[in-house]
Amino acid sequence: MGTRKVIGLWGGIGSGKTTVCSALEGQPFRVDVINADQLGHAAYAPGEAAVDEIAAAFGSEVRAEDGGINRRALGALVFGSEAKMKTLTDIVWPIIKQKARQRIDELKASPLQSDQGQLIILEAAVLLEASWDELVDEVWVTMVDEAIAKERIMKRNKLDEDAATKRLSSQMSNEERLAKLKELHSLPHVVIWTNRELSSVENDVLSLARKTLNLTLD
Repeated sequence: MGTRKVIGLWGGIGSGKTTVCSALEGQPFRVDVINADQLGHAAYAPGEAAVDEIAAAFGSEVRAEDGGINRRALGALVFGSEAKMKTLTDIVWPIIKQKARQRIDELKASPLQSDQGQLIILEAAVLLEASWDELVDEVWVTMVDEAIAKERIMKRNKLDEDAATKRLSSQMSNEERLAKLKELHSLPHVVIWTNRELSSVENDVLSLARKTLNLTLD
């Protein structure tokens, strides 16, 4: 019987989280990715518990025509305001955590399907900030030089340099992330630098996955 592990994939915008997930595709072991951003978007849907709380906190103008939350209108209100952003995250982060826990439990309850094991990846830019690391067995952190991250998001998101700089400045720096890692204490963690050749990153990710699942390295 193979090993089953839950990995918290933590990293800022443009740091290479998608690259790590892509490197794990098509392997003999099973890989399931839970994207925290998608869970967050689901929390804004009509009928979700967060909708009324968010509307009460920020006003009816953030409601969408379908009864959910207009994410663009909400973003315009909270972006650039630390206090408003905290109000929003205090509402949404616990709900996302609950959804992630439920999905992890569902995956753990499903048949393993591979004697090579299974990785359940919780991909989240705010994994540690939101205390979602409580849900995982170990943490993989993607990092990249800020200049490279800026180039990536300018190209991918079609942003000008000023907009890309603002996006980057709204999140933790590499130094802050490394300091935050020290708070994990006994939780295993590893840093994956992605400012290298793609093949080098992919090889390291696969080696890390095999080690995590106690598989023989080729």
